Amino acid sequence: MKLRWIEVLLILMAVPMLCFAKDKVKDKNNVEWEVVPEYYYINDKGKVKKNPLYKDYIKEEWSFDKIAKPDINETLLLTPDQSEEVRLALWNTGLVDKVNKKYKEGRKLIHKELKPAKNDYKNDKDRGTVYYNPEIGNPFDPTKKKARNYSFHKVIIPDGTIVEEEINFSQAEPHTDAIIGENLTFRRCNLVNVEIHPSWILDNSLSVHRRIVFKEVEGITYRCSEIEQQGVFNEIDCAEVYTE
Repeated sequence: MKLRWIEVLLILMAVPMLCFAKDKVKDKNNVEWEVVPEYYYINDKGKVKKNPLYKDYIKEEWSFDKIAKPDINETLLLTPDQSEEVRLALWNTGLVDKVNKKYKEGRKLIHKELKPAKNDYKNDKDRGTVYYNPEIGNPFDPTKKKARNYSFHKVIIPDGTIVEEEINFSQAEPHTDAIIGENLTFRRCNLVNVEIHPSWILDNSLSVHRRIVFKEVEGITYRCSEIEQQGVFNEIDCAEVYTE
């Protein structure tokens, strides 16, 4: 019996989903989700699309609105297994509800090529301590480092390391002790709001302390940027905050 072309197409579409099927999990509202496979997911129109996320696994008891912090001492360096547990909590993989054709993306609070050193996540602007990753092989440029964004993380860098290639270490709050390491050299890096150690060498890197403040003038709220100059924060721009 010959198969019609539409039947062949449906079979071909089903094969990837069978090959990459993962366990189902339930969220806090008892809604069943299926862990997104590495290469495929179902979008909001019920179509099979390539999945851009990195393959991870998820624990059933995790909240999908905020991370469930592992029960591990915050002050101690992590074992490899503990580091992976913390990384998964920060990443929180994407999920798909096949019944309602909904796709829920993970939080992705850590670059997939970074390894947590401590379980000291505080909030989305203070995401915990990670190790510096010097490995080369960025998917967008194989000559660049795999991980180039350490924003909102504290970072452990071996003493004497030369850090280059426009790496981002920016922080939310001024004078954040974000980098652990001495005699470091930073070339073309973003060090906004990072407290600078006297042993470091900064070569063509951005190092300023900036903060956002809200001011009210005659009943109107303004969002203002301030830059620190000689120990004093000076306003550089303001914009009115519009509310509905």
